[in-house]
Amino acid sequence: MSYPDESMSGKNHLLETLINSDELYHTAPCGYFSLSTKGEIIKINHTLLHWLGFSEQELLGTKFAALLPKGGQMHFEMFFLPMVKVDGGVKELSYELLKKDGNSLSTLLNANTILDKNGYIKAVNVVVVDVTERKNYERELLNAKSLAENEQKRLEFMADLAPEMIWTASSTGRINYVNARFCQYFNCTKNETRSSFILSKIHQLDLKKLLTSWYACQTGGSDLNETIRLVNQEGNYEWHQIKASLFVDNHGE
Repeated sequence: MSYPDESMSGKNHLLETLINSDELYHTAPCGYFSLSTKGEIIKINHTLLHWLGFSEQELLGTKFAALLPKGGQMHFEMFFLPMVKVDGGVKELSYELLKKDGNSLSTLLNANTILDKNGYIKAVNVVVVDVTERKNYERELLNAKSLAENEQKRLEFMADLAPEMIWTASSTGRINYVNARFCQYFNCTKNETRSSFILSKIHQLDLKKLLTSWYACQTGGSDLNETIRLVNQEGNYEWHQIKASLFVDNHGE
């Protein structure tokens, strides 16, 4: 690490700047504020002021709850303040803070109390962490999951209308979906369709060649195409052509 001024005086000046408590408080990468026992803001750092878009004069002496939407105000009064008084602090409580421009800031609050010599609370120090990017990422994941689930439901709906039997299985052979025609043919419910159930419906003379083709499909990526006998709900064997293709995701799995 190099210093702008390599002299001893330059290093000392930089060190004094780094350990200046007021400088650290106001330029920290997280928000800081302190509350009175009445819930009023009595001190706030520049980082949080910048995030919210307020000046120090606009917030000092105001109720912190005024920076919260109605739901947040209720939670603050019913959970935050009682927990601080009973436990001496809180950890990672989620709040949306209202910014001056009307937008909201997603945050996590951590707090602890400052006690006087008699053990009574005289102030509450609070650390504010901006989790907006994390919230956006979580929202994107939920949206992607919702889209995937809707697409899955759409495909299953279409598969249930097909006259052929359709099912899907994981790489381990675990059955994770069967269509309506499958259940109708074997007179079963979707909850009964484990791998062992399907294997029990295959004629013993056809089982080995089907499993061999299944293994080749998994290891070599070739399509499965076999003609085998399946037993129906009346106990009679019927010939069926079984086709399967390997589905590989973006990670090659």
